[in-house]
Amino acid sequence: MDYTQVLAFAENKSGSEYAHVVDEIRLKIETGSTGGEIRSLVGGYLKSLKDQNHPASLALKPEIDIYLSQFIFR
Repeated sequence: MDYTQVLAFAENKSGSEYAHVVDEIRLKIETGSTGGEIRSLVGGYLKSLKDQNHPASLALKPEIDIYLSQFIFR
């Protein structure tokens, strides 16, 4: 999975308005050691973002979730 696509989407979609959110997503990607761990860290952050910064969550979460859900193996 190419997590740089998630990061690039967040950067393009948010611009400087949500730069701190992009920084947090970058941190989650950098600290994860496996694909599952990264998906969990990014997904968990986006879930908590709904309460912390609802406008940013509305702007970013739906499309990132769509991208991440492609890689869930059932």
